[in-house]
Amino acid sequence: GEAPVHTAAYYTDEEIAEMVRRVADARTWEEALEAIRAIRLVLKDENKAKKADAAKKLFKHQVIPALVLKLQKYGQDSDLITEYAARILVQLTYFEPRSKSTIAMMGGIRAMYEAAQYYKGDMYVSGNVTVLFSNLALDYDTRKHVNLDDYIDYVLQHMRDFPDESYTQRVCCKYLANIGVEEETVERMFEKKAMPLVALAYQNHRNDDGVSNVAKETLQMFLEHGKNEDEEATRQKLAQTTLA
Repeated sequence: GEAPVHTAAYYTDEEIAEMVRRVADARTWEEALEAIRAIRLVLKDENKAKKADAAKKLFKHQVIPALVLKLQKYGQDSDLITEYAARILVQLTYFEPRSKSTIAMMGGIRAMYEAAQYYKGDMYVSGNVTVLFSNLALDYDTRKHVNLDDYIDYVLQHMRDFPDESYTQRVCCKYLANIGVEEETVERMFEKKAMPLVALAYQNHRNDDGVSNVAKETLQMFLEHGKNEDEEATRQKLAQTTLA
């Protein structure tokens, strides 16, 4: 529910570089929050082309390492630092494809997860972290960094915490679908009882296309997996029978 930002001119390289420098130079969590909030506002502009331009410039001026360092240092001091950092990184993954591998390489995923541990049950922190993980799971190269057990458990807990929130349920189902490209990951989600949570999301939000379509797609993935498992088990039984 934050108000959109309207400004006419594009940000110059110098302005963006200065904003990133303020994040890097912050010596207290209050300074870090103020500097990160300024970047958050830049990426809330209603003009999409302007937002994309700013994201590319932010990436060029090394905003990712600056953010990761401040997350590691001050994430536990402020829920807003953690939430805004997640929002900024999400926008970067939309507008600058190269940012995905940089976030992974710089330890951004772990830093985000560890800061988020201080705010369990905070819908805004968890929601934005989940969207970030989900976006990173779209790419083959970064998927392996976000399909670890810790992160799956984190997202499933977020689903349990907010069963009635359609946005939460949609982004969590999307994350599960994105990491579920690999059969081995689906197997782990199965063991973690993810399927009943997705079924519940579908049931509770069936009048909301945003949720029900994604939940249906995710359920389909689980059902396909179940079918393959059954076929494999049958094949093994037959093989044993033949051998005997």
